[in-house]
Amino acid sequence: MVLVGINVYFLIMGGIYSKRKYSYLGGIRRGVARVSYEIIFSLNIIIFIFYNKSYTLSFINNVGLLILFFPFFIRTLVELGRTPFDYSESERELVRGFNTEYSSVSFVLLFLKEYGSLLFFSLMISTIFFGGLFLFSIVIFFSFILIRRRFPRFRYDNLMSLM
Repeated sequence: MVLVGINVYFLIMGGIYSKRKYSYLGGIRRGVARVSYEIIFSLNIIIFIFYNKSYTLSFINNVGLLILFFPFFIRTLVELGRTPFDYSESERELVRGFNTEYSSVSFVLLFLKEYGSLLFFSLMISTIFFGGLFLFSIVIFFSFILIRRRFPRFRYDNLMSLM
């Protein structure tokens, strides 16, 4: 949870160090949104820890883990800012956010961070729900990527009521 929370500082610093007004506002907006999502994300992890105290491998336990998996997956999409929930990248806005003024190496490092976060969360979900099998982490990683072309964006008020 610390690794998830420290990512907000990099978003805000990316907006501040660009020295542009709109990039600064985009970084602050995305950082504040990430903090609000992290509260629900942390509660979901705590619920999973309390639920997983019973070490029986029964059918009811596996169905319960599956029921916990889908809200966790959706909250991970929100935390990562992927396509149904990417409000900082919507086409109706003029500026993408904190990374508009970066180019070359800085831009590449920012997008390596985005896909590194995808890898981290897919490995974390695979470890929590599927026992750390590498095959499941690859499936989850590609499902994060393939969701981009299947679902339209939610409205911001619908996301807040969902969370």
